[in-house]
Amino acid sequence: GLAERMAWAVRECAASGAPRVLLRGSDSPTLAVAAVATALDELDAYDVVLRPDLDGGYNLVGLRCPCPEIFEHPMSTPRVLEDTAARARALGLRVRIGEPGFDLDSVADFRWLARERDGAASLCPRTLAFADERRLWRHLEA
Repeated sequence: GLAERMAWAVRECAASGAPRVLLRGSDSPTLAVAAVATALDELDAYDVVLRPDLDGGYNLVGLRCPCPEIFEHPMSTPRVLEDTAARARALGLRVRIGEPGFDLDSVADFRWLARERDGAASLCPRTLAFADERRLWRHLEA
């Protein structure tokens, strides 16, 4: 499952000697480079940095030290952000919850992206090009 894959990625990064680990959601096309840079900077003061999605999940997790145990709870739930933060705190880790972001999970999310297309163009040109090439926007009319 997702928790196992995330824990595996953390362990692999740690085994390679990476001093910090940052995982980002592939369903978050508007995650800006500045948000990633901010998360990395925040790891100077916190052990875990989470950037929430609007649906109760998160689109980025940064770890100062490898601690795959923070993912030992149900994933893909409306409480996954809360559960991950609680698990990290229970392990004695300092947690920072960042600014909320956007992920693409539903038709409503796709409609938001269509409305915000001009503002999102510089953040996710390949996602928008994919939707354009396949004429996906026409399915939103109704």
